[in-house]
Amino acid sequence: MTGGGKDLKNQAKSNSYLYKILNITKNFIKKILVEKTSITSDRCTQNTASKLSLASCRGAILIEFAICMPILIILLFYINDLVKIKRYYSQTEFVGQQIANMIQNISQKRTDKRITKTDLQYALASSYLTIYPATGAFSSNDGKLFGNMPMVYIFYVKGEANGTASCIWCRRLHTNTRPNPSATYYENYWNSSESVVNKNGTTPADIYSTLKVNSGDYKIIIETMIWGAGFYKGLGNISLTRKQSLKTYMIEPRFTGNYSCLHSVVIFTPKPGLFSETAPQ
Repeated sequence: MTGGGKDLKNQAKSNSYLYKILNITKNFIKKILVEKTSITSDRCTQNTASKLSLASCRGAILIEFAICMPILIILLFYINDLVKIKRYYSQTEFVGQQIANMIQNISQKRTDKRITKTDLQYALASSYLTIYPATGAFSSNDGKLFGNMPMVYIFYVKGEANGTASCIWCRRLHTNTRPNPSATYYENYWNSSESVVNKNGTTPADIYSTLKVNSGDYKIIIETMIWGAGFYKGLGNISLTRKQSLKTYMIEPRFTGNYSCLHSVVIFTPKPGLFSETAPQ
């Protein structure tokens, strides 16, 4: 399987990455303070020669420190957002890998191994539990619990002659109302403003940059994303901005269109008998 999202990293590595960033930031701030203190000390020496009080020098240090502190706080919030967005990308890619694994194995003990619409609905609902615990992915009368929801596109691509390719069918799924553990299944629906995969492409690279498919072969593309940030309302019918929905302070991930973000793509060759040129029913 290959993916178009961010590399999946374990938590220990993420913590190490955060520690390195914080350490660099701390050393940077320390260097600034040392330089400021050195300059202030020189000023103090001159002021002593001029018979100025030591209290004024200490006051200058406090003022300069007060200027540095907001910069440090802003950097910490910025780093926090970067780490959170990186984690989101890792999670959406992991969701895609989970869906691919379920598709490859869910029907293997059945007589009819064809993947059904219900299989895909339950694969989406269960895989996104890593991002939306319990029934958090499902809406209710008072809106989305997290102010956003999961969405998945599934593309069935065939390799043609002369290096061309075509998307035979495409399906979009997203969660429906609580507490039903399933997803809404849209037939023949594709929105270019919310997808990073081009269903209308004529070559593998046109469809998706990392897609490779030989003539006569088939590939499944799973595109996972978080949709609705800054659009859906949270509990209590309270409007949420993008940052509020994603719980970031200063920055937000790149959006495709107005509401879809944090896209990850997983591409794999399906096992024999799972799919055909007719979409799952």
